[in-house]
Amino acid sequence: MRVVVAAIRRMWLKAFLMPILALINLMTKSKLRIPVKDRWGFRIHLSFILSKEGFLQKMEKLVIKTYIMRRIAPRVDIRGARNRLIINIDEDENFIDAYNDLADKLRKYPEFFKGSQMKAIVKGKEMNNEERNMIRELLETRFGFNTLFLNPVEQKDDQLIKFVRTTIRSGQVIQTPGHVVILGDVNDGSEIKAGGNILIMGRTNGLLHAGYPNKNDSFIAAFRLESLQIRIGNIISRAPDRKRYRADIPEIAYVKDDKIFIEPLNQKSKML
Repeated sequence: MRVVVAAIRRMWLKAFLMPILALINLMTKSKLRIPVKDRWGFRIHLSFILSKEGFLQKMEKLVIKTYIMRRIAPRVDIRGARNRLIINIDEDENFIDAYNDLADKLRKYPEFFKGSQMKAIVKGKEMNNEERNMIRELLETRFGFNTLFLNPVEQKDDQLIKFVRTTIRSGQVIQTPGHVVILGDVNDGSEIKAGGNILIMGRTNGLLHAGYPNKNDSFIAAFRLESLQIRIGNIISRAPDRKRYRADIPEIAYVKDDKIFIEPLNQKSKML
């Protein structure tokens, strides 16, 4: 029996650990010592003598590769579509570098762009008025484009989601302009106030106000909706009697006909 167990251990070491150690050795150029002890069961102690020079070389290559890939990526991407020229400027690029890159690309084909009466749509990078004027002067004065700038898309406050990974205790107030997800319970004496929806992955006894101050199309959902009072927009309601509450069914509260309705949260829910 011992012979079989020892053979299995050797096979496991050869088939599983050795390839991993070889890979580590290859990546870090390190020397590996593998003392193997077989007391009180099978134990493997791995000690690595890392080559500092090898590790630094790998890091240096990684930095160089990242830099090269960053420089390969175009500062300015130009595409034509239906009498429009779409110019996408890398949002992280230095403006002067991006401006020079755009000018160089346009100068390569002046006969193609000159007098074409095309509309140039510039997007990607956020620019101040001075930078926009420089781009506009380049496109309109030198090449005759009608220039339109598109601002970077900004996420609206009511689209933001705030995650709270703890239980909300008495006296605590959580307020956010967007949606809120509570990964815990909401205790008595606490308050959750959100401009959007409220989702509670636990039991709730505190005051809940979704759609603050007057957004009635929001909702409140919880594993155990036991709050004495809930608000959605400018509508106020009381939750079901705790004594009759069925704790095994998550519920959702929403507004319909200026009233708050509370129903089981499942695939048949009207809100889904």
